[in-house]
Amino acid sequence: MIGAVVSGTLQGLFVLIEVYYAIYVLLELRTLWISRKAQRRELPRLSACASSAPDTAFAPPVSVLLPVRDVPAVIERLIDAVCRLRYPRSALEILVLDDSADETTLLAQRRIDHWRRQGVDIRLVRRKDREGFKAGNLANGIREASGDFFVIFDADFVPPEDFLLRTMPCFRDPKLGYLQTGIAYENRDKSFLTRFQAMEMGHQQVVNEGLSADGDMASLTGTSCIWRRACVEALGGWDAATVTEDVDLNYRAQLGDWKYAYLREVVSTSLLPETVSAYRLRRERWGRGLIHNAFRHVGRMFARPMTLMQRLHAISVMFSSLLLASIYLVVLLSLPLTWLTTGDEVISRWGVPLFYGLVTLWALDNAVGAQRSAGPDADWGRLRSFLEIYP
Repeated sequence: MIGAVVSGTLQGLFVLIEVYYAIYVLLELRTLWISRKAQRRELPRLSACASSAPDTAFAPPVSVLLPVRDVPAVIERLIDAVCRLRYPRSALEILVLDDSADETTLLAQRRIDHWRRQGVDIRLVRRKDREGFKAGNLANGIREASGDFFVIFDADFVPPEDFLLRTMPCFRDPKLGYLQTGIAYENRDKSFLTRFQAMEMGHQQVVNEGLSADGDMASLTGTSCIWRRACVEALGGWDAATVTEDVDLNYRAQLGDWKYAYLREVVSTSLLPETVSAYRLRRERWGRGLIHNAFRHVGRMFARPMTLMQRLHAISVMFSSLLLASIYLVVLLSLPLTWLTTGDEVISRWGVPLFYGLVTLWALDNAVGAQRSAGPDADWGRLRSFLEIYP
């Protein structure tokens, strides 16, 4: 009797995970189709605001925030890149938010002194302690900042010189609270690990592009982005209670009365982790943070008026990490689970093949992201995309 209950429970959980996974894959295919359709029509994401002809007439005060900690290898190139941004100097300030305890501070101060002599408004901001970690660092930074908009870059990012000229016109829309741009990776071809990550992150950018074009909820990053000051202050700023403070803030914005925009055409470059340990630490933090924020905001999501399709996409985005963790657990425990379940011809004949069919379909969907991660204008063809899945 107990064995039958255990068997039925486990099989029911398997079916539940498989149904959710099928919906998840179909929704991602839908966003892929929307993304490709928008590209074919050459539609920018928000009223042609990221056109190839930058608009210099709209130049509100901007504060560039660079939250850094112990990054001596990249701090100088980061400062050099943001100081080369083309924007009216009277409307631009740069704050290096330094929580470092190593030589990063000295290297940063040298480059800051160099650029100040060139007339750039840039300064170093340090705190007495690291309370709140990155969220606390950003909260301290906005108290020091004078701009109406906050541009944020992590330490390993290099924005294009026309970044502000091509993105700031989007904020002519007073309801736009947050803007995310595209990301490419300098070291994508360094190893199998970096190629895998670039494919994975490129796939996520395709998903975000489709979600943005369709007006659906998305999970955006907290770097290579711009926040409207009024939006950040209305939401109460970054919250240190979660390890992914960027996801928390953009969920609060999207579940409130603020719009977001995703601009694939504007691309900053970054670096991917090159060791398994660094990759594992990053993904563990992202996974915990996404699951935490999903449960933290799911009530607000269901309370907000949405169409059925918007609701499904929101659930898919918010609980994607929990779904993938469940799938990994099913695969890892597949052998012992077979000893705890009784034979069921329906599950074994249809459920298991369907599960692996969904895995194959999702892998092919991810392959499209491999091309996107190489840059918005890359065109590899089917053979190169296939080889990116099986390098």
